[in-house]
Amino acid sequence: MSLVRGPADEEKRRRSFVYFGESEAPSGVIVRDAKTGEPVKIPISVFPLEFHPRIWCENAYWRFSGLLTQDEVMKYMRGKELSPDEAHKLGDYILIWVQNSVCVAWLFMPQKEREGYFKAMLPVIAKLHELLGKCKSREEVEEMMWVAMEAGLDPF
Repeated sequence: MSLVRGPADEEKRRRSFVYFGESEAPSGVIVRDAKTGEPVKIPISVFPLEFHPRIWCENAYWRFSGLLTQDEVMKYMRGKELSPDEAHKLGDYILIWVQNSVCVAWLFMPQKEREGYFKAMLPVIAKLHELLGKCKSREEVEEMMWVAMEAGLDPF
């Protein structure tokens, strides 16, 4: 299933994603140095492999990433019925958003807290992967949302 919908969406993706292929990992992500504001490349190898998202984003939030359209989000938010493809796409977004957010949080937390965070987030990500494999309905999307929300992560 392709997440690209048209030329405008493709341009939005180019601006937002550090990387948007599915077959290879990027070599690093760009962050800004807190003191100088200068861009710094952080090697992907510093992140726990279990946290790596399928798609790396500078800002994974749906409005900025292009992973979902406003119509898709509004359909979900208004409680309308979802096709299996729409449900899977929403579930995919939830997982991608959570993994990107977890990587950012992990990167910027004190070194001594990382192991505890890793242990806390690993079952969350594993559960979301499991749920995405069968995500074909609104109920399954909502189950994924609850897993994320119970971990303090709100993709919307």
